[in-house]
Amino acid sequence: MPLGFLPDTVEVLPVTPSPLHSQAPGLPFGITFMGTAYSEFKLISYAYAFEQATHVRLQKRAFDDAIPRTQLKDVMSQ
Repeated sequence: MPLGFLPDTVEVLPVTPSPLHSQAPGLPFGITFMGTAYSEFKLISYAYAFEQATHVRLQKRAFDDAIPRTQLKDVMSQ
């Protein structure tokens, strides 16, 4: 789940020869919750509590082209 974003002052570091970047301004990074078998309820509870306490996901919006414009109801027949 989202943990934060790199600051806008970070220098872009490409990963060669790949087109990926190891760091760039505003690049998101995340946190992973792991547990034992059958602990999904606790893990989801922890992740939900973290998200509600930090609101990190809402700090930055995705670039405009990444926001879906089509809803499921628009493509399903009735």
